[in-house]
Amino acid sequence: MNRIINSIATITTAISLYAAVNWVIDYFLYALIIWRFGSIRGGLLLAVIMFIIDFLTVRFYDWAKTDWLAIEYAKEKLDSGYYGRYISSVKSEYRHLWMVLCVVILSLKFNPFITTVVMRDGTYTYNGLSRRDWAIFVSSHLIGQLYWISLISGGLAVLRQVFSRLL
Repeated sequence: MNRIINSIATITTAISLYAAVNWVIDYFLYALIIWRFGSIRGGLLLAVIMFIIDFLTVRFYDWAKTDWLAIEYAKEKLDSGYYGRYISSVKSEYRHLWMVLCVVILSLKFNPFITTVVMRDGTYTYNGLSRRDWAIFVSSHLIGQLYWISLISGGLAVLRQVFSRLL
């Protein structure tokens, strides 16, 4: 019973901390840098910074060998049972299309760290990045950066227009 409580506490704390840090990065750091340096220079700076942060997060995740976001647990549960058999048949028939679709969708919703760990073969492996994982990581990084920088730049452009009309 104590092990279950510790696992729940670890996962709850990690998810909360991870969500808070990501919120600050996504809504404060991105806006601040793009506001200060513009969409192109700021976007390039952010792309480099976020590549390093996400890569170090993957390295830390593998080093710690702890499923602190319950990703491995979810992958294990999804792979078992009826849903797992259905998904594996879809994945085998349309493997390439399935991979591209998953990477795009996950990249728009999450960062490259989560996308790569979710898409990585196996569960509880913590074995670094294979060639396939690097392709997923870099693709996810590019998709996510283009999406997020465009979104924040557009939002800032709207705010600039609103404030310029008010003043």
